[in-house]
Amino acid sequence: MVIKAQAGDHGAFGAVWSAAMPALRGYTNALTSFKSSAMVDPDDLLQQVATESWTRMRLFKAGDNPYESALAWFRTQIRHRLIDTIRELKPVVSLDAPVASGVPGFAQQIADISPSAGTEKVREETLNALKSALAQLSAEQLEIIELEAELKLTRAEIASLLGCTEDVLTHRKRSAIKKLQQLMGSQSQHAVKGLTSHPRHRY
Repeated sequence: MVIKAQAGDHGAFGAVWSAAMPALRGYTNALTSFKSSAMVDPDDLLQQVATESWTRMRLFKAGDNPYESALAWFRTQIRHRLIDTIRELKPVVSLDAPVASGVPGFAQQIADISPSAGTEKVREETLNALKSALAQLSAEQLEIIELEAELKLTRAEIASLLGCTEDVLTHRKRSAIKKLQQLMGSQSQHAVKGLTSHPRHRY
């Protein structure tokens, strides 16, 4: 059914969305229960995401388990729409624009782009490399970084939302940072500083 939906079968998409709805509603309700996102109506958010997901379904890539892949992809769409909606309702200064891959434009927030990071050209190259590296993280790894960097959730809040212990969350985040460092090489010195230097992010 998921493969049919990806191929443009609207009925199949509706069936997949309906099957995923209980899990997606729970995820959306939890996301909008935090202080940083309480101004967003969960029902409106889901309606927007349903429409947007259908139009973007061709971008979806199914994994070994198509349904689980679709569920993770829907969760990502919900998170991205929530972040964009919060920006529209409560604009934030100095946010970087989203990149074509669909990764939200929070790269500039977690990178050290101060003069100490080098020349303007070096800082731009580092930022672009970080965007590319973020796009190569798993959905699970990217989710943790987005929830922290964009929605400003605490470790306890993220662990509660993802249904894991804080120790497991710590392991997942460290794995994500390690992968970013491996993908970026020497450029990671400044690029991941925002994920490790601030007291809020030390876990």
